Amino acid sequence: MFCEFLKYSLILICFLFIAPGFAQQTDFDTVNSRVVKSLLKGEELLRVTKSVAKGLNDMQPNGTWADIDYKDKAVAIWSPALHLTRVQNFAMAYARPNNIYSHDETLYRAIVKTLQAWNRIDPKCNNWWYNEINCPQLLGQIMLLMHSSKPLPRTLQDSLLIKMNRGNMYKQTGANKLDVALHNLYRALLTRDVTLMDSAVSQCFQPVMLTNATEGLMYDYSYLQHGRQLQIASYGSVFLVGEYRIAAYLQGTRWQMLPGKREVLTKFLNNVFLNAIRYKYLDFNVMGRGFTRKDSANTSAVPGLLADINMLKKNDEDNDYTGYIDAVKRASGKVPPSYKIKTTHTQYWIGDYTQHISPDYLFTVRTNSTRTRRTETGNGENLYGRYMSDGATNIQRSGSEYFNIFPVWEYDKIPGVTCREYLSDRAAVNSWDQPGTTNFTGGVSDGQYGVSTYSLDFDSVKAKKAWFFFGKQVVCLGTGISSDTPEPITTTVNQCWSRGRVVVNKAQHSYWQDSIAYYVQPNNHILYSNKEQKGTWEHINNSQSSDSVKGKVFKLWIDHGKQPQNALYSYIVVPGISQKQFLRESPYQELNILSNTNVMQAVRSSQKDVLQVIFYKPGTLHTGKIAVSVSEPCVLMLEKANTTNPMIYVVDPSHQLKTISILLNGKKLNCVLPINEYAGSTLKVIYR
Repeated sequence: MFCEFLKYSLILICFLFIAPGFAQQTDFDTVNSRVVKSLLKGEELLRVTKSVAKGLNDMQPNGTWADIDYKDKAVAIWSPALHLTRVQNFAMAYARPNNIYSHDETLYRAIVKTLQAWNRIDPKCNNWWYNEINCPQLLGQIMLLMHSSKPLPRTLQDSLLIKMNRGNMYKQTGANKLDVALHNLYRALLTRDVTLMDSAVSQCFQPVMLTNATEGLMYDYSYLQHGRQLQIASYGSVFLVGEYRIAAYLQGTRWQMLPGKREVLTKFLNNVFLNAIRYKYLDFNVMGRGFTRKDSANTSAVPGLLADINMLKKNDEDNDYTGYIDAVKRASGKVPPSYKIKTTHTQYWIGDYTQHISPDYLFTVRTNSTRTRRTETGNGENLYGRYMSDGATNIQRSGSEYFNIFPVWEYDKIPGVTCREYLSDRAAVNSWDQPGTTNFTGGVSDGQYGVSTYSLDFDSVKAKKAWFFFGKQVVCLGTGISSDTPEPITTTVNQCWSRGRVVVNKAQHSYWQDSIAYYVQPNNHILYSNKEQKGTWEHINNSQSSDSVKGKVFKLWIDHGKQPQNALYSYIVVPGISQKQFLRESPYQELNILSNTNVMQAVRSSQKDVLQVIFYKPGTLHTGKIAVSVSEPCVLMLEKANTTNPMIYVVDPSHQLKTISILLNGKKLNCVLPINEYAGSTLKVIYR
């Protein structure tokens, strides 16, 4: 009996030691299979087979291609990277069942030869991204594809694994950390290294957290990269797509994403990224320097996430993905851009970005401050977008108003911007990491209405700019516009693709084009054009085509003249209005511009009973039965102001105040403002 007990005890002990290892190997197999499946379904078979046929035909006996310069050092489009892209196509064709190249021995020998050539040459780029992200990822994907069918010779694979081990995932941040960690994950799968896999997964998921560091996902859910620079749809897109893909790879294994991180990621997807898209076109304000790449505003990220999210939805009852499913429908064109859109207003107090969404339109404002960075130019991209963060306004209804317009843009006429009018486009000042010059930037929001402010001080032009959002209308004010430069100073209302004729109502000093009305105060010198403009993508991005691009552009701007001192402007934008409505209605029936001075800018909606004020100095506003005073510069919004229960919202755009006193109709309210990572966010004040 004792022998029987001993036998079963030994079996149990063996099981306890062996089972974890078996589970780990099963998890490795699961993840490996998902990665390969994802790679194989990502490309059209016909395109791959055509590419393979040409690649085999053009390949030289030494495993290289004559059209690739292996000594190239270009930073944007690096020629040697094409070598690995072609080998990846070879590997996909070899590993993919039911095609003419499936397990083809001639193709296998070509794969080995081309990888031997790469291993021998080991080309390096002056752009670290190719050396530490792009090429290691491609090598990992190629070896995983081959490992699923016929592994490479051991000595070759071991040497390539060493070359994959480039870039430090621990030192990188945000999307770059994720990208470097991903090829470490590939390497862990190829070597079945549990320790490396644990580390790679940990670093892959580390960016999925709110941070107050220089880069990453901020506490206002804006995404910043390359210093504190707004990158929601550039690096933010890489972050979003990459995290969901890896989460799908690891779902149900010991490495799966934790529920708390999945919640953070889903909020960024639903409440931020998807809100920066109208139909299938991105808001140019959140694209960083990437807006200068052809077709980049037509996002593929929304439908591209579908398979990964479907995988995660099966075991995720805590997160709501209906917003994403609705966005997929909008991007398909099967439903209108307004489908399931709810009116929301968001002020990103860390990212210096305003987003107003309604069923009728998307209106955003991009600014900067001493806390953030101006839109970058670098690697030969965004050569002329020096004013892109000086109050640029993106106004979309169909979504395609600015799609691929950027080669023909006049870059001193960026929508919303006040700047010098040059005879020709003037290049950007600094390549990277240029901070703003003002700390009084920000805005207040109640989730539906809001007001934003930006104190411009750039390129020898100063102004106080403001945007007041009331749902159907957006009031745009500017004051204190001053410059001693020889060029005229202008404020651009819009510069977008022309969709038909421009209707002018001289009696109201208003203009209508493509279902958007613009009402300009009569004391402004307003100009417009509706004609063809020409340019090239290469003009704004060195890596793009030099082919001529042209199209008819509607452009509306205010001329402040040369060397203005304390000039101002005032205009109202009403998107989603018919020509008949435009001719018979006026927004001034509802909206009253109370002040537009260096001391205060204020607008009131009588219909909504909403008062919005920017106090540049401590002061008092009297309007009707309302008297409101503040002890410090701030942005303030009153709702139901004429009732006994008004709602008060206040913000300190400087992020420096700890308290502020508000005196409303004789009643004093002492307010303790948000601090630390929430400094600059909206405080709702209880009026008792």
